[in-house]
Amino acid sequence: MACCNYRYKRNNSVVDNYKELQKDNPYQTPEYGLKAMLTTFTLHDVLLYELLEENFGQTKAVELYAELWSRRADFEFKALKKDMGLKPEDKVDMPMLMKMIKKYFDDFGNSFEIIKKSENYYEGHAIDCPYTTEVVWDIFDDERADHFNDAVQIACNTAIFEKFLKLAGLYDEWLFGFPAQICRGADHCSFTFTRKIPKR
Repeated sequence: MACCNYRYKRNNSVVDNYKELQKDNPYQTPEYGLKAMLTTFTLHDVLLYELLEENFGQTKAVELYAELWSRRADFEFKALKKDMGLKPEDKVDMPMLMKMIKKYFDDFGNSFEIIKKSENYYEGHAIDCPYTTEVVWDIFDDERADHFNDAVQIACNTAIFEKFLKLAGLYDEWLFGFPAQICRGADHCSFTFTRKIPKR
């Protein structure tokens, strides 16, 4: 005899679970769940950095935090290749890498657009950052939020996109830059990729 009479079936899917829970709790939409999970992820992220800083100091904390994002990029790059219809062994050129990066941002709701592209230069802008605006600046006081953003933004984004270049086999040929950030007063985040030796 079964011990329990569960109302909902096991879905192994957070989206399907939310759809079922919504039957009793109308507010609990998949969209609600997305924001709830973004908040949980971001709180974990910020508090992890603060714990590292308290124990190791800012310089070492930033280094460790960036390494975490670099290691995360190993998994994200593999998933992005699959999403783009590529096999693990398929080569990724710069135009394809930029499509992958656009998808990477779009999946987080970051409204990424490639505004310049040529044989030697690509520039993309993210005009919103819900990761920061909906969580960090909403939950933490300004001083605490600004300290976190000032400490990590350049290091963690550089870690991710330099790792993407390495995984694509393009690191020796292209240089990543992060010249503008929303959290430092700009109206967008700017991500640049410049060929180290320009084609003539």
